[in-house]
Amino acid sequence: MEEANSKKPQAGAWDNTKAYPKKVKFNLDQPVVVTFSKDFDVPKEMPSLDNKPDNDNNDVFYIFECMCDGVESAISTSAWTMMRSLKNNMPLAGKTLIITKKNVGGKNNFYVETPDENESRIAATPKEVPAQVDTEEAGIAEDSTM
Repeated sequence: MEEANSKKPQAGAWDNTKAYPKKVKFNLDQPVVVTFSKDFDVPKEMPSLDNKPDNDNNDVFYIFECMCDGVESAISTSAWTMMRSLKNNMPLAGKTLIITKKNVGGKNNFYVETPDENESRIAATPKEVPAQVDTEEAGIAEDSTM
């Protein structure tokens, strides 16, 4: 990142500055489809904001630039389940993945799958059959009056 080389902007910096991409938001049980560029190599490693100069804390988070809903976006994470799942799908270049955040046992976990894996899982999931209600037992007449 060229900004890291100097503390203050130099002449012409505005023309060469790239805006931060939109951060991908993960809501519980809502799958998010992301696509990585064909030249994606590795995520950017950034120091955590919790790091203080007088602290030996070297926590980091990772930024994965991608496309989400047709918009340049970025996944910003320090979640082990997200990082391990993305690592399992390396190389990410050119890949489309579906990421779902779930709360399991009070902890947030991220599940990453390819569109094929997602389709297979959904096809294998048993569908709930709506229970039939006996209208005579429920006291409902055929014309839906009671």
